[in-house]
Amino acid sequence: LQTESDEVLCHYSIVHLQDNHVSPPTTPMGPTKEGHLMFRPAANPPLQPWEPGFFMLKAGVVYMFGDKSHRLPKRVIPLRGNGCRGCRRIPHDLRPHTFEILLGSRGSFQFAAADEYEASDWLQAFIQAASGIFPKQMFSRPSCSLVMTEQHLVTCEEKSPGTGDLRILSSSGLEFGCREVHESSGDWVLYFTSPDEMTSFKSVLQQRWLSLQQTELPLCPVVEDSLARRCGETSSLLKESWNVLLDSL
Repeated sequence: LQTESDEVLCHYSIVHLQDNHVSPPTTPMGPTKEGHLMFRPAANPPLQPWEPGFFMLKAGVVYMFGDKSHRLPKRVIPLRGNGCRGCRRIPHDLRPHTFEILLGSRGSFQFAAADEYEASDWLQAFIQAASGIFPKQMFSRPSCSLVMTEQHLVTCEEKSPGTGDLRILSSSGLEFGCREVHESSGDWVLYFTSPDEMTSFKSVLQQRWLSLQQTELPLCPVVEDSLARRCGETSSLLKESWNVLLDSL
């Protein structure tokens, strides 16, 4: 994390954080994974030659990039809905460690990994993302500090209570894009201790965004039912855990 020594503190609060770089690589939107694979579309014979590509699985969608440094995907493959018929190993293929996404009447999109472990890992992530079923026990929600400066958002925790020695959990510059946030610190899901705390954070964030970007912060409600339901369930579990502690006092 690179910050200026004279950066002004704009906001501070205690939150519960869900971040796929801190917890296992599964979020309320499904598994996340990225890496290099060989690929080829398999709509009609003859089959095209294998090509290298960089792939990102996020929120049930597979993004294909020509290279890891590229910002715009060359192809997007949604794993949920009518466009995907499933994911499977490729039977009797001459190339080892191959698997494919079945794309309705359009054939399939084939992949090849470097080894059997990677092939199994990718295939499991594809199948789980396509199913829309993500086990609750895979989520981690540590309590931590949320700090906003003039230029950065940071979540951190004390390595040892009372020492003041901080460990950075996640960080992002406020001048970010979607891809940069994912690469630097994953998708953040923040659970605030009260509606007032969340309103205060949003207000300060909107002011900083307007100052830096010269435009309104693009806020939108969660429209995916499964994500809204899982976030609601997590919020309820956090409230219940506080009630148990309060009842014991």
